[in-house]
Amino acid sequence: MPDTFSHTIVGIAACLSWDMRDRRSYILTVGASLLPDLDSFTRWHRALLHSLPSLILVFIVLLVALRKLGYARGKRVLISLQPFIHVTLDVLTGGIPVKILFPLDYSVQLGGLLSGVVRKLLLFSPYGYYVEVIRVNLVILLFIVCFIVSRRLVGSPKSN
Repeated sequence: MPDTFSHTIVGIAACLSWDMRDRRSYILTVGASLLPDLDSFTRWHRALLHSLPSLILVFIVLLVALRKLGYARGKRVLISLQPFIHVTLDVLTGGIPVKILFPLDYSVQLGGLLSGVVRKLLLFSPYGYYVEVIRVNLVILLFIVCFIVSRRLVGSPKSN
């Protein structure tokens, strides 16, 4: 199960891969990455702010706010996608199932699918690791690769 540190690393990696190295970009991107876990202070953790309806609303609000702040389209989308990436990380790495259609009682947890792959990878290692840690690291690595590839595909916008 990813923790606050894991979600923060994903936000920082997004900033670095898109050359957003100013304080405001770090705060906005990491903040957006951590936003879904605000529901951990309620009884609806991994439900209220982890659901598709709330993620879509947050995405739209972030897009509009970031446009007013002068961010280029690619960077607006990257920052606005951070809550979706957070939830995807939660779904793929284990822990409490995510109620993706909250308030409907439909939960998703796909961490077990990656466990088989991770166990096979660990056969090549002389070290013993926790499968859960490797699962989280593997998914974070995949997101970092996606950030870098998306940056290469979009190019280098001149503004924020």
